[in-house]
Amino acid sequence: EQAAAQGVDAVFVDDAVKGAHQTLAAVEANDVVLVKGSRSVGTERVVRALMDGAVVNEGVLS
Repeated sequence: EQAAAQGVDAVFVDDAVKGAHQTLAAVEANDVVLVKGSRSVGTERVVRALMDGAVVNEGVLS
């Protein structure tokens, strides 16, 4: 909520699958993505979806 107040795009979802789809649709090259949530709702699926679509360049996902 503070990020959104500062003009940073923030998306809140109640489901990890929705989160993965929304994040993949919105993320662009050079974006910084913070995935925050509990493992009990499967947050790691969002991270895995992002990593599967990323290219590692000098230790940085891009």
